[in-house]
Amino acid sequence: MTPLAESIPDPPRRVRWRTCLLSRWISGLLGGVLTVIASFMWFVALASGTGGLPFEDGVLDEKGWTTTGTLTNKIEYAESASGSVWRLEYEFEVVIDGRARQYTGASFSVFRPRYSPGSSCTVEYHREDPEISRIRDTKAVYIDPNVTSMASVLLLPGVVLLYRWLRQAFRLRVMLREGRLSTAQIIESQLVRWVNPSLVKTQFRFEDERGLETIATQWLIASSRLGRHLLQATPRENPVIHAEDDPQLCYLVSAADFLPVEELR
Repeated sequence: MTPLAESIPDPPRRVRWRTCLLSRWISGLLGGVLTVIASFMWFVALASGTGGLPFEDGVLDEKGWTTTGTLTNKIEYAESASGSVWRLEYEFEVVIDGRARQYTGASFSVFRPRYSPGSSCTVEYHREDPEISRIRDTKAVYIDPNVTSMASVLLLPGVVLLYRWLRQAFRLRVMLREGRLSTAQIIESQLVRWVNPSLVKTQFRFEDERGLETIATQWLIASSRLGRHLLQATPRENPVIHAEDDPQLCYLVSAADFLPVEELR
């Protein structure tokens, strides 16, 4: 066993989370960027919308009471695929603890309303918070579907990429903790400059305990300790840890990827 391999602790090893999370950092970065953009678009949609929260209509469906109100105004609020979106402003009265209280509200309809200002309308309100209300057969909250559709299109792949990144990080950590240690022969290491940060693409081969040869490729950040080591002209060998039942699941390592016995997590 080479001196470098002797510096790798025996299993079960205490693997640094940094090593696992950086192993597929591009997936994590891309997934994070897509998720942040989608979340920002949702925030913009809510902020530029009606000021209500998306769950208010569900609350009214479940706990809505009705009373008679008066329509005070109606305006064309926005355009949708099915036509104009109308904003209906109204006022209504609710008796709470024996006292009549006046409330105002606004709801939205994608159909031309049959009400005119000054006419009566049926108002649905939350019995515990009458500030949450709407005219029957309308929506308490309107959010631009074009923005939410685009946000959803970005959010789905973002979440999938984040999930795969974390799943691969956990899988790698288990493998590095319990996997078999071998010595890899470095075939070639190339510096890739067209990404930021620069990467090292390393191709290597090794034999497992059964004498079966595996050829694999690993990408590393060029500025990392192992990345700098592999770019040197001298290294021809490097420790590699692989899964016992699947040698294709392997990873070039250095002593810096593990916590010393005396170091706390």
